[in-house]
Amino acid sequence: MKTKSIIILIVTLIIGFAIGFMTNSHLTQQRIQSFVKMGTSDGFKEKLYHVIKPDELQRVEIDPILEKYGGEIHEAVNISRKKMKSINEQMMQELKPHLNDDQIERMVKVQERRGRGWGDRPPSGADHNRGEKSGKRR
Repeated sequence: MKTKSIIILIVTLIIGFAIGFMTNSHLTQQRIQSFVKMGTSDGFKEKLYHVIKPDELQRVEIDPILEKYGGEIHEAVNISRKKMKSINEQMMQELKPHLNDDQIERMVKVQERRGRGWGDRPPSGADHNRGEKSGKRR
């Protein structure tokens, strides 16, 4: 009887942990999607309509304004993304001479996961520094 109670308790804890983990993951994903959507014209308008809660007359009056600024927001986000990519690429070029092959590969993998790759991965065993073997740091 005691063993059965312990097993039920452990299973209940595992199920609770799994549900909590999945709930947290879902909420985090929703927040990320909401943030990304704000960078689009439609997402910007939708968010402001949700905040303002305009009536039909107001909606007709403010729609052109939100359309105008929604487009500007979208354009600013795109420019910002391009600038960030450029800055990351410049940083990587300055870092490369000071990193070994493993460090460079880790940096490239991180950026690929973020969707901002820094270009071609270095060939394995190739030296990115000055003819030194891979794995050595300057």
